[in-house]
Amino acid sequence: ALLDPQTNSYYLLNGTGAVIWDALDAECSVDEICALVASRFRVSEERCKIDVENLISSMTKKGFVVPTNESAEKSST
Repeated sequence: ALLDPQTNSYYLLNGTGAVIWDALDAECSVDEICALVASRFRVSEERCKIDVENLISSMTKKGFVVPTNESAEKSST
């Protein structure tokens, strides 16, 4: 669960979201996250990339994820 301190709202992550969150914490690239999620949840890497990017975008807009130069460089390779 994630807490937005500005709104006091909780956001619950499912199993896939939790894997993505942990991978972000480990500073994995989007491609690394997709490979991990695809192998664990039997989903295509193409579909996974769309979903991962959407979740990261949503978490960034809510302030849970702050992009860094290094992570931006990793995701563009």
